Amino acid sequence: MRAVRFGGADMYLCETCNGLWVEPETLQRLVAERMKPAPMLATGIATSPTARARLDAVRYAPCPVCKSLMNRINFAHTSGVIVDVCTSHGTWFDADELRRVLEFITAGGLEAARARELRQTPAAASSPIPAAEDPWRLMRPLMNGDDNTLIIKALVSFTGRKKGLSS
Repeated sequence: MRAVRFGGADMYLCETCNGLWVEPETLQRLVAERMKPAPMLATGIATSPTARARLDAVRYAPCPVCKSLMNRINFAHTSGVIVDVCTSHGTWFDADELRRVLEFITAGGLEAARARELRQTPAAASSPIPAAEDPWRLMRPLMNGDDNTLIIKALVSFTGRKKGLSS
């Protein structure tokens, strides 16, 4: 792998498969740079559905740093982009997956995923979503914190909450 710069961030490119290894701090910065309130989210107008994840044969890849098998997750639970995550060292994006994730974020996908999650929780059924809810609430700890695991916790929080796990 060789180091490359993308949007002012250092990543590592596999010249064989064009995959990218992104460390947690770099991914945190890329996500924060693309977060913005989605203009269609509060209008009640449905956003376009996200692409379905392709279900290929599952292969768990080892982390390039610690060699432990990484977890496979659907980014933000709804993006349709399956990424490999080592909670300690970073995220592996196959060819073109980072671009797709950043487009998902830019289009308001994280906000839409959060709103969808709130609508599906039992508490949300009995109380409406506050109109003045801070749209940056999910990402603020990532932008302000030094904890490298925060980005990973945010990425898997959607899955953990649906299964009743704490994150």
